[in-house]
Amino acid sequence: MNLYKRIILATIFIVSTLGASSQGIRFEYFGVSGVASRYGPLEFYGIGFEQNVGDKISLGLTYRKGYDITSGETVDPEYVSYLKNSDEVRIDLLQTGAWSEFSYSSKYHFTDNSDGGFYIANSLSLFSAKTIINITSISVNGSSESNYDGVGTIAYEKSITLLPMSFDLGYRSEFDGWYQDYYFGINLLPFGNNKTVTPSQLSDHGITSKFNSLSFRFGLCFGIAW
Repeated sequence: MNLYKRIILATIFIVSTLGASSQGIRFEYFGVSGVASRYGPLEFYGIGFEQNVGDKISLGLTYRKGYDITSGETVDPEYVSYLKNSDEVRIDLLQTGAWSEFSYSSKYHFTDNSDGGFYIANSLSLFSAKTIINITSISVNGSSESNYDGVGTIAYEKSITLLPMSFDLGYRSEFDGWYQDYYFGINLLPFGNNKTVTPSQLSDHGITSKFNSLSFRFGLCFGIAW
């Protein structure tokens, strides 16, 4: 059983033993997150489960996935230039990527959590990202090369895991039957944003990954509660 499935089962077990009075399935049909904004489009979609606990608290688990951001059409080209054994080297590249996350959240509702009203929320996510560096060209002393210093004109992939924390202000309508939920907040990466890239020759010359330590987000959701 993989880690994601264990998280889902553990969360459902925890909330089911806390005397919760109602639960719902929610669909995040449009969201924007700035964690990976410098890789391309910001949009994501998601699906989640949430459950009321007592009168003021609700807990939830949500899976989110960023829209395809691997085309490279909306990202800025980069390059590195350096001297190697008296050779003048220039490497042009594009950084793209893809991401998904599981997020565990806790909401405090200013009114009864079954009624419509505002809430504040915090969450911790397991953010799984794949970064892709496409080497578009290599020039050595002005001449085009397909490979130099262990770097070729290919795509290099690297998988990393980040742990974002989020703080949101939101509004959820009456939690009975069909409901709506809107939120706006910030993302933080308090445990680092994993700047190293592959191949290491690029890191040695200043190329880093581009996940933002501080960013904004918002989401539009609808769901069904029972």
